[in-house]
Amino acid sequence: MNNPEEIFIPYFCKTLKTTTKYDMYSKARLFTLGAVIGLSMSALAQRPQVTSAAIAIDRGDVMEAKGHIDDAKVIVDDKGVNAVRESTLQKYYYRRGQIYTTLANNEPTEEYINEAIENLTALIAYEEAIDDDDYTERSGRFLQSMLVALNDVGFDYYEAEDYQGAYNTFSRLYNLRKELAEPVVDTSSLYTMMSMAQQFDKSAAVTHIRELLDLGYTGVHWQAEYKQNEESDWALIDMPNERTMNSLIEAGQARNPRRSENIRPQLYVTLVLLLQELEREEEMQAVMAEAAEIYPNNSDIKLIGLQSMLNNEDYAGALTVIEELLANSPNDPVYLYNAGFINQEYMDNYEAAADYYDRTIAADSTYFDAMYMAGVLRVDLGNQKGEEYNAKPMSTPQRELDALLEAKKDYFRQSLEYFLMAEELKPNDAGLARTLFEVYYQIGDSATALEYKRKAERLEAAE
Repeated sequence: MNNPEEIFIPYFCKTLKTTTKYDMYSKARLFTLGAVIGLSMSALAQRPQVTSAAIAIDRGDVMEAKGHIDDAKVIVDDKGVNAVRESTLQKYYYRRGQIYTTLANNEPTEEYINEAIENLTALIAYEEAIDDDDYTERSGRFLQSMLVALNDVGFDYYEAEDYQGAYNTFSRLYNLRKELAEPVVDTSSLYTMMSMAQQFDKSAAVTHIRELLDLGYTGVHWQAEYKQNEESDWALIDMPNERTMNSLIEAGQARNPRRSENIRPQLYVTLVLLLQELEREEEMQAVMAEAAEIYPNNSDIKLIGLQSMLNNEDYAGALTVIEELLANSPNDPVYLYNAGFINQEYMDNYEAAADYYDRTIAADSTYFDAMYMAGVLRVDLGNQKGEEYNAKPMSTPQRELDALLEAKKDYFRQSLEYFLMAEELKPNDAGLARTLFEVYYQIGDSATALEYKRKAERLEAAE
């Protein structure tokens, strides 16, 4: 603390210029004494409030303790921390952190959690600065519980779909853990930040994925079924680490441990998709090459490489990759569908496309896109017959023309099988209703066509 005479004597000398030397000395001593008394009274005012808060919290009266410690804060804020004795300031920070931790445990509001964290971190930093650790260990335990509570606040934002709020909370948590006495690189919070950023700032999400990759993040963690007490049910939860999990298993509180998969390859996939969406083509190609070199046999990495082949119109190469994937997963609906789509849209191989779509639906009876595209394929074939009909010369025998018209209708009838299956999955899809109107019109069922026309208009008006 500053010597009070250094603060008050200069002011006194400026204001009493006509006094004698003796009078000035005497009055200066008296004035300085008054200043010392004033500071002492301030310190004494803080100490009883902190002491009263300590007594109240120790006997369990948290609201009374809050009142006393809030009164102490008014004094500290008014006078400044430099006017408070070291020991009093230590006790003030500790008790305020303790009281607000208790409040947050009873009612985990963001206000209580933030107040607890602010004072606990201030105390730990202050004790480090003055080389005294009277309260550091206890405050560290309180702080850890508040960081867990802050984590819960972040997920509350997420569940409310406030992705910016969730991102800000986990960003703060990430930075707080980096500033602990024993710093922690909280990759879990960084991963969550990345996930949230995808909703409103894809460039930030790209940055965070690269940070995770550079940190060697794998996402591997332990899970186990946990039973808190005899009355509670077993529930699958994430474990902080393997050692804690094993201790809980030995104590009979956990069972059925399991280790999660390495999600690092999926980070590369997500990074490629984000870069593609941001139209950062050069970076995307570099990431795909990097991922393919590290994970040459990973199916997801191979799958994202397809986009590059399609961009370069290497459709045969894309189909080769898919066939390699299907060799290991012959009934994977995603691979089957993409093989069908490439054959239909890029290679005009309708027979192969139809076979792949049927295999997709057999593998997954809820694959809407496969059903819809299988219907579109038949419509395309029907339209080809219509184009053949229109191209015929006037001299073409009627029998040949009728055969082409019947073949066209037959393809449209086949398409109905797939479109109606798709409608069962999405009965309120306006685009599908419009398609069904056109198909029924082509096969000559005007009444049903009109029903779907009205349905399409109703659904489109509601959008």
